[in-house]
Amino acid sequence: MRTLSVYIEIKGLPVPRRLHQEDFAQVLGIASVNKYEKNQEGYMKMLFDVIRSYSSDPVADSLKLWDICVYNYLVGNTDDHIKNLSLLYGEDLKSIRLAPAYDIVSTVIYKNSTEDMALSIDGKYNINEISRESFEKATTQIGLGTKIAMRRFDAMVNGFTDALEQAKRELEMCGIHQTDQIGDQIMEKGGIKKELHLTA
Repeated sequence: MRTLSVYIEIKGLPVPRRLHQEDFAQVLGIASVNKYEKNQEGYMKMLFDVIRSYSSDPVADSLKLWDICVYNYLVGNTDDHIKNLSLLYGEDLKSIRLAPAYDIVSTVIYKNSTEDMALSIDGKYNINEISRESFEKATTQIGLGTKIAMRRFDAMVNGFTDALEQAKRELEMCGIHQTDQIGDQIMEKGGIKKELHLTA
């Protein structure tokens, strides 16, 4: 198995290896001012349609994109707009994959943050109105197998508390404080609060 180095050498000096990345606003020809869905344009379906049309591994990337969408809801990231999701091109500019997740923050823990997601889920924007059922209905709209998608949804819900505790421990080891307070706010304001209640 060939490992791709993060650096290349130019004149004996290490230089970061760069790959071309294109966010979904660019891919879809949507102006950055419209990166947040507001009028039921169906951005989520558009994202999955792009993956099916252009990804070198559409099945794996569709599931990864689904996981990102679910995670954004659970953690309370309402800044999940289409410029925060991208395609990553291979060195030959022929292979195309969904880029790793980036710029994911629990925005709902901040006082002035909106509770409206940037992508509607089954036509709903407000995080407090979205539920497991919303995601289940969305699977049909985006063309993803409901059973496998919802198994992944449930696995993320069931593993959320342990993952949050692990993240808190790792941050504390790095000298970051108030992790308990931040964790409590995520559990109180993110979508996870509803799902843990429903699956309890």
